[in-house]
Formats: sequence, C-alpha cells, structure tokens
Amino acid sequence: MSKEDPDVCDALRSLLADEDIDILLNARIKQISGKCSDLVSVVVEQKGIEKILKGSHVLVATGRNPNAEGLGLELAGIELTDRGYIKVNERLQTTAPGVWAIGEVAGSPQFTHISIDDFRVVHANLTGGNRVTTGRQVPYCLFTDPELARIGLSETEAEAHRISTTSGGFPCKRKRVSGRG
Repeated sequence: MSKEDPDVCDALRSLLADEDIDILLNARIKQISGKCSDLVSVVVEQKGIEKILKGSHVLVATGRNPNAEGLGLELAGIELTDRGYIKVNERLQTTAPGVWAIGEVAGSPQFTHISIDDFRVVHANLTGGNRVTTGRQVPYCLFTDPELARIGLSETEAEAHRISTTSGGFPCKRKRVSGRG
C-alpha cells in the first residue's frame, strides 16, 4: 500500500478493521512458536511494548528477490543492477549483444501480464519492430473485498508531476453477510 494515496490506505484500513483484522505498523517480530493448523503465537514489539498474537497460521511475505547470481552471466558480458536484476534498456536488451531479458529477472513490475508484455516488446524488436517498455500503463489490482484496482498514476503521483487532476469517489463499505464472521 506504500504507493497508494492516503485516502485509499484509510479506506482499506477501515475495511480490514470492519473484518476485525488488526494492522501493526512498525512492529518487530521477536519470537514465533507453535505449529500451523494448531496454535501459533507471535511475539511482536511495537513502540517498546510487547504484544502476543495468536492464530492458526503465519504468512511470511517478504517480497521477491532476483535469482540471477551464480549463473555466470558476467562471462557472457551480462551486467546486473545494484539490486541484482539483469541490467536492460527500454527495449529489454542486456549489456551483452544479442541477449535479451524479460520479466522479474529484468526488474519489470512483478505481474504475469507484464511478463507477457515484455515478451511482446522483445518479439517486436527481434522481428524488426521498435517497442519499448517506457511509458506503458501497468494495471494493478489488490484482491481485497472490494477489490482495489487502478491503472496509471495515483492522484499523489500526478500532483508530483504537476499534472492537473479531477477526482471523485464513493464509499465502498461491505455489508456483513449473516453467518459470516
């Protein structure tokens, strides 16, 4: 949610609170014990105070890292970025002549539909076209209830680029269904 506008973050926080889901920001995990599907306890420290969270499962989501180290890419003249991705230009050409890279390993946004578009860019360039990745619109969806989706700049990003915007909105409160927690 770090790239979303504050009002969007507030709306999602409210939806999660309505589902009795707590969000702990700036918390540090100190200990995890138990067994999934049974009882799991997580001890966290937030603002100097320890809290014990109990549940049946733990999901650890740490993001993705490229897996390009140790492949001998440097022997082929392929450079990596400072973040470990294969260095490519806007046509997805690597630093080695005739070698292209697509998808997550090339640092593209981590969506299946972007990897497919990367293929289209490379295919067009290999067959005489001149496609680039710069300026492409990236559809984005967060599968909450209701879903959060957008394409293009957020309102905050548009304002940072001095692009005039007009915005509107409507509340999206989900009604609880009988028998559902």
